[in-house]
Amino acid sequence: MDLAGEPPIVEPGDVVVMGHRADLDDDTRQEVALVDERIQLVEARAIRRGDPERLGRNVAQRLEVQAGRVWLHFDADVFDGGEMPAVTYPQPDGLSWEQVGDLLRPITSSPALVGVSVADYVPDKDSDGHHARRLVDLVGGLLARRKEHT
Repeated sequence: MDLAGEPPIVEPGDVVVMGHRADLDDDTRQEVALVDERIQLVEARAIRRGDPERLGRNVAQRLEVQAGRVWLHFDADVFDGGEMPAVTYPQPDGLSWEQVGDLLRPITSSPALVGVSVADYVPDKDSDGHHARRLVDLVGGLLARRKEHT
């Protein structure tokens, strides 16, 4: 049974990758070269430098109009490695908890949001569960705000 339908299930032009860090090594640069040119990549450095909430709002509004619905796939490795070491490959120069919350708030508040997935949290790297609690509090808090406003 093919639940998603015929590929592609998402048009590449309807994908925005936020918090990307492309300048780390040759492997990452080679990986980026394989990304469809219609996929928008927003560097973590640009998010840190700018207004994460405004960016999140602009992305949400664009996808509401363009695609009609939004799915948020959230990889925990978007955080700076010092903020969230419980990921497969912690990297420097990522986002802070506050920046991630600001970035995701408008997306999770969008009436076009149809789902959320969270990936790349590694429990074995979080012996006391501190980072898991922060992650659950962040995502749960964003979704609770959404429920309050609907």
